[in-house]
Amino acid sequence: MSDNPDGFYSDQMVSGYRRLSLLAVASLALGSVTALVMGFGFAIALFRDVSFLLPTGYMGLGFVPLAGLLCGWVAIRTIAGSQGAMSGRNLAWIGLLLSGGSMMLYGAYHGATVLALRIRSEGFVNEWMALIASQDPEKIDRAFVFTLPPGSRPSLEGDRADVRAKLEVDHNRPNDLTSTGLYTAFLSSPLVQLLSEVDANAKWRLKSVTEPEYIDNGYLVGLEFEVTTSQARFKLGARLHGSMANLPPLKKWQIREHQITSSVGRGSPDLEPAGKARALRVEMARRAGAEFIDAMDPKKRNFPRAYSLTIPGSRIPLVKPDNPAMALYFRTMDGSSSPCLIEAKPPVFWCSEDVRKEFFTYFKAAWDIDFAGPPFPWISIQQAPLAPSTVRDGRIAVRLPVKIMMLPRYTGLAELVMSAPVDRADSKEAWLVEKLVMVSARLSPPMPELEKAPPEAMNMLLQKQKPR
Repeated sequence: MSDNPDGFYSDQMVSGYRRLSLLAVASLALGSVTALVMGFGFAIALFRDVSFLLPTGYMGLGFVPLAGLLCGWVAIRTIAGSQGAMSGRNLAWIGLLLSGGSMMLYGAYHGATVLALRIRSEGFVNEWMALIASQDPEKIDRAFVFTLPPGSRPSLEGDRADVRAKLEVDHNRPNDLTSTGLYTAFLSSPLVQLLSEVDANAKWRLKSVTEPEYIDNGYLVGLEFEVTTSQARFKLGARLHGSMANLPPLKKWQIREHQITSSVGRGSPDLEPAGKARALRVEMARRAGAEFIDAMDPKKRNFPRAYSLTIPGSRIPLVKPDNPAMALYFRTMDGSSSPCLIEAKPPVFWCSEDVRKEFFTYFKAAWDIDFAGPPFPWISIQQAPLAPSTVRDGRIAVRLPVKIMMLPRYTGLAELVMSAPVDRADSKEAWLVEKLVMVSARLSPPMPELEKAPPEAMNMLLQKQKPR
C-alpha cells in the first residue's frame, strides 16, 4: 500500500531535508541572552555583596525573555503543524526553558530582595521615629544624624556640650539670612515637635511602601505611616536611601526627606481637642511675644513697654524710663543671678570665643537703654506649628524660636521663653516674657550690598527675602 495516497511526495521528504525554524533560533538566542545577563548579574551581586535589582529604567529588558517565550511557543506550535517539514523543536524548547527559567528565577529573587529592603527600611524608620519620641536630647541628636549621608555623619561619643557644639558648627550654617541651618530646621520641624514634645506614647502604623528606585548607587524607598498622638493625627511620608548591599545595616540608611500631611494640608496635622488647646496657647504666647519684639524694634526702642510685658499686671506700661529695675533687667547678660532678659551660658550657646565676645559687645549695646548708636539689630519670631512647652509650678512655658540679625556682621538664633498660669494660658494678656535664651551665633553670609547700607535698607532687604 502506498504511504502517499495522493501520489505526491514533496522535495523535502524525498531529499530528507527539513527547514530550520527561524523562530526556534530566535527563541534560543533570546533565551541565551537572558540567561547570560542574569548569570552575569547574579555573579556580580555574589562577589560584590550587592543587590541585583534592575533599575526601573531598564525594566524594558523584560521584553527580551518575553519575546524568547513567545518565539519558542510559536516555533513549537509551527513545527508540530508542519508535518515534519520544519526542524528546531529542541532549540525552541531550550530557548523556552532558558527564558522562562531566567524570568522565574529573577522574579523570585526580585520579590525576596524587595521584601527584605522593605522590612529593613521599615525597621529603620521605626527606630528613627522611636529616637525622636524618646524625649531624650541625645537620642534626638542621633535621629538628626540619620538624616545626614552615612559618609559625613559625626560621632556622638564624648562630652555632650562638645558633641552639640560640633553639630552646631558643622551642620547649622544657613544658606542665606532668612533660612535656618539643617540642625535647627530638624529640631523645629513639625514631626520632631509633635513626637518629642507632645507625649512619649505616640503610635504609628505603616500604610504603604513604594517600589525601590535605583539612584545614587543605592535604593530609594518611600514609606507612608499613619501617626497618632494624644494631641494630633497625621500621615508621615518618608523617603530613605540605602546602599546597594543586599541587607544594608541600619547605619547605611539615610532619611533624605520627611513630610507630614493631613486633611488640613502639608505640614499641618489634624489636631485633637488637646492639641487644639495647646495650639491656642502657643498662638497666644506668640502674640504676646510679638508685642515684646515690636516694642524692641530698632526704630522704637520702647523699653518701658517691653519691660511691662515681663512683669505681672496691666499691659499699660506704668514704669518710668529711668526705672533702675528696668535698666538692670535689660543690661544684665549671660544668665547672672540677677533678674535679666538675656541668658547665654555654656553649653547653651555655641560659637567660637572670638565671635562670642564681639557678638555680645554689639548685642549689649543694642539692648542698652542709654545706647544712642544706629539701630542695627533686626529681630523676628520664626513660625513654628507647635513650639516646645513645659509645665512647672502651675505655669506653662513656651519657647518661641527667634532670629536676631545684627547686619552686616552677625546672625543669631535664640528662644524667647514666655510663661502664663496654666488656667489662664488661653488669654494673651496672661503671657509674660521670661527671658531670651541665646542658642547660637555666627558671622552672617557675605552681603556686599549691606556693607554701607542704612538700617532701613537692611530691614527692607530682609523683608524682601522673607519666604512667601
